[in-house]
Amino acid sequence: MKNESLRERLFAQFNILLPISGGTGESIENAVVITAEGCARFVEVQFHVLDLVWKARGLPWELHKKSMHEHYDRMIDKLVIKTREVSEHNISYRYENFFFDVTGCLETRLVTGNDLI
Repeated sequence: MKNESLRERLFAQFNILLPISGGTGESIENAVVITAEGCARFVEVQFHVLDLVWKARGLPWELHKKSMHEHYDRMIDKLVIKTREVSEHNISYRYENFFFDVTGCLETRLVTGNDLI
């Protein structure tokens, strides 16, 4: 199902609904949008998504590097993932970028009494 979202594909494979929408994470323009609120929660969601994506691929992975980028009016978290493939005669490493749009997770509201500032 090429037109299925990443959320739909992960649900179909693992029966887990994640608080994500948007793209596949393969490019900054096609970032996975995290719909969970709060800093601690979005990091948990990122790692859950990555665990499932690489589990589906049958590859172990580790986070190599993480950096935040502003892309137009969006905050994009770029994660560089390192995977390892072992064959009979060698071990090969591959680095792949994965992008999350965390704009909604980082927006904060200041409240004084009952008023929203």
